[in-house]
Amino acid sequence: MADYPRKIPRRLLMGVTLCYTAALSFASPRTVSPESVLAATAIRRTINNFLHVPAYALRTLMFCVLFHVCDTKLIIRGSLVCGATATIVFGGLMELAQAFIPGRTCSLGDLFLNSTGVCAGVVSMWKWSSVKQVMKGPRPKENGQDR
Repeated sequence: MADYPRKIPRRLLMGVTLCYTAALSFASPRTVSPESVLAATAIRRTINNFLHVPAYALRTLMFCVLFHVCDTKLIIRGSLVCGATATIVFGGLMELAQAFIPGRTCSLGDLFLNSTGVCAGVVSMWKWSSVKQVMKGPRPKENGQDR
């Protein structure tokens, strides 16, 4: 198991993750006025929608590392599942909340982009942990047995 996130203080990691989640929670359901720079052109709206992918990839990475750091018995696959699940639930709730805000709608396209970001975050975390494991080399044998 990769031990890279154990060097990060838990409270700092929790604080940063919760602040980032709060920022996404605040920014997602906000109404975009027709005069807004974001709503001015179709290309700006498209770029704004595609920003869901890196935003949710980063949130997935943060939650995967957080779950991995806070539960020392949780293997990397478990932290990936927990991080991805938490991020997908969060994205679904944000889209559902937008259905109740005037001027906003619940969008399947946004859910798709959120899920794409989650997949990108999971793949990045998986590759990162695999590279770290390879760089550490094989595990030492204990009492002549493989662990």
